Amino acid sequence: MEWRRVWGMGLLGLTAAVLAGGRRPPGPVAAFRSRAEMAVPAGALPSRRVWIIAASALDRIAGNPAVRQVLDHPSTWVSVPVHGQGLPQGWRVTPFVHFASEAALARAVRTGRLPPGIRGLGYDNERWPLTPAREQRNPARYVARAAALAHRHRWAYLQLGNLPVDGSRVGGARWAQVIDLQVQSAERDPARYAALVRRWTAAARRRNPQVQVVAGLSTNPPPGTPVTLAELEADVRASERVVNGYWLNLPEPGRACPRCGPPDPALVVRLLAWWAAGQPPR
Repeated sequence: MEWRRVWGMGLLGLTAAVLAGGRRPPGPVAAFRSRAEMAVPAGALPSRRVWIIAASALDRIAGNPAVRQVLDHPSTWVSVPVHGQGLPQGWRVTPFVHFASEAALARAVRTGRLPPGIRGLGYDNERWPLTPAREQRNPARYVARAAALAHRHRWAYLQLGNLPVDGSRVGGARWAQVIDLQVQSAERDPARYAALVRRWTAAARRRNPQVQVVAGLSTNPPPGTPVTLAELEADVRASERVVNGYWLNLPEPGRACPRCGPPDPALVVRLLAWWAAGQPPR
């Protein structure tokens, strides 16, 4: 069956239900099919994984051959800014945009201020100054609205924030094609990191068996203590058979992450070189 027909049957009811007053749809969204085919089917977990990275971060590491070996594929989602930096020349990655505010997201779509060729729309709603207080008070309402807006335009919806929806940090998986687990603050303790990943991945897939689950990895998460390559490798070893992939975070210290240390692009390069060399065994 052609993907557009699958999309239409699976999401027409979802969009109508949300726009009619925020009522929950009867079940998880149908599997999304695109040029990237969402990269890997949920539960299959082949070696070609889903990756998420910001265009600004990718620009800092794209010249390394191991980085390109791992990330130059449509299964890599690259967050591009509304204006400015694009993708590395010749790369086959999949662009998307994301916002911390549903209101800003809706305004950008309404006014046509989005880069051409995007394949996804992400909503990163968190307990931080970038997400409006009213959206923080009612995350289910605004997650549903953001997802409906993405699906109306036939974009994938990426749920990037973990504010509770229906009592769960991963409740937004119900409407998502991709959900990020913000577990990077636990990455200095691989056992705790793995336990959180297992718990939240299982919860997300109960809500939507088709959702792609990615876990956060950062070179400089709060509270700013440096992370080692050994710790990141241990996190991946402990989780890579559970998740579909990873979000590679290199946040700059500032309003979005006031307690972050300085980013370390070289650490990401070393991690991806380790992955390219066949570690962990796959």
